[in-house]
Amino acid sequence: IVVLALVTFSALTEYPGSERRKYPVTSPKLRDVRVSGDLSNEAELSNSNHHRHQDPDGPQILTGKSYGGCNPDLKEELPLEEVLSVWVSDDRTNTCAAQFKEEMKGVSRHSIDANPTVAVCMVGNARTLTKKGVYRRIFSNFLKPLSKRAVLFVHLKTWDTKIKEQPKHGGFRPVPVTEADLLPVFRHLSPVWVHLERNKPAEENPSGNPKCPLTSEAAERRKEPDFYVGEYQERFLAQMKAMSECYSAVEKFEKDSNVTFDAIAKIRPDVTWFLPVFPATELIHLRDKMVTHLADQFIFAPRRYADGLNEFWVNYTNCQDGWEGAHLPENAYQDGFVHLGATYWEDRRTPQVIRRIHKHEPSAAVACGRQRRVTNVTRCLELVYDFDDIYS
Repeated sequence: IVVLALVTFSALTEYPGSERRKYPVTSPKLRDVRVSGDLSNEAELSNSNHHRHQDPDGPQILTGKSYGGCNPDLKEELPLEEVLSVWVSDDRTNTCAAQFKEEMKGVSRHSIDANPTVAVCMVGNARTLTKKGVYRRIFSNFLKPLSKRAVLFVHLKTWDTKIKEQPKHGGFRPVPVTEADLLPVFRHLSPVWVHLERNKPAEENPSGNPKCPLTSEAAERRKEPDFYVGEYQERFLAQMKAMSECYSAVEKFEKDSNVTFDAIAKIRPDVTWFLPVFPATELIHLRDKMVTHLADQFIFAPRRYADGLNEFWVNYTNCQDGWEGAHLPENAYQDGFVHLGATYWEDRRTPQVIRRIHKHEPSAAVACGRQRRVTNVTRCLELVYDFDDIYS
């Protein structure tokens, strides 16, 4: 009896603020990966996920021509602007919503529990997203293991900000991309909604509220660093504005499809998912009172807490007399979720790392150190950078 109790306990996990439920912690393949040995298991798992993209029963239920052109099979010889106009069109998104509505008719609750509906907002500067090892692993190691009903929404900037000097984080240089670079990404990931910001706004702080600038004094009162004040506040505010616009697109999609998502997730475009993410069934059912995150790089919110993704922007744009709220993205999201009653839990075992240009940049090692899925930094860098060769 004692042995049986111990085995049962080891197969379950209690998270802060969650009730114990009888769900497996992760898939057996995730548990079998050994981060203290050599790279053989990680290599085999990552490589096998890559090849499973050819599976006709892939996770994106809206993928392919069989759904009436929601994700179009456009001829490569068409002019770039014509191809892009299709991807970013509202008509295409409306078609996707109509198809989603039909697809979900008559689906049992049991089927949805096994593969929840998850809206994924990929928001930010494109940067290294265009590398095959990045966008292909977003599919194989994030969208596919997350749920067969993961639906992708994309809000990207093709331009980049000037070099960012943050000694603590290693700093990084800008990585602009072209629209042509993004077409293979769209074809592979099949987003239902695409918004592209192609040119840097002319104003210094176009997202700012003149009545409520971000200041060092206010950041100090909150005991937060003043990374994003003055000329740098646009970095922060533009991210939160983009997230709000993506969130609005998700809400419209829900209304048009008559389907309320079970969860909404936020991811950065320029990250490598070097191992499969935990499935949505775990993130919803085992962590039912929690919002799981890794910094602001990944956030997974059960639907009843998902308004926290948008709360900062609503409050900031309505601010009338000085801003005393969050001055960091991580804290902006945390404030929103805590206000809604969620436990905001950082799971540093989330298997993703910001992808820089090459692994010899100081910020590459710093980025690997933020996660604890693979604790050896050298091994982490190999998984993130050296394994790109198998996707070329």
